[in-house]
Amino acid sequence: IILVSNVLMYSIGTYLFRHYTVTFLSFAGFTTPLFAALFGKIFLGESVGLHFFFSLAVVSLGLWLFYGEEIKQGYIID
Repeated sequence: IILVSNVLMYSIGTYLFRHYTVTFLSFAGFTTPLFAALFGKIFLGESVGLHFFFSLAVVSLGLWLFYGEEIKQGYIID
């Protein structure tokens, strides 16, 4: 676990920081509980309520708007 966490994930993080802003990547951290709920549904058979889908829509909309503004301002070049 330590090897995967320290070597692989820090390498991926470094790659992402070269292409996206720190603010955008921090904001993308709001998806962590959503992935936990999704994985709980897939692997453990937990129920996912309507609030999950509402949260997913709100966070996705926020990320999409934020990313669009960063592209317009020239922070991110595709």
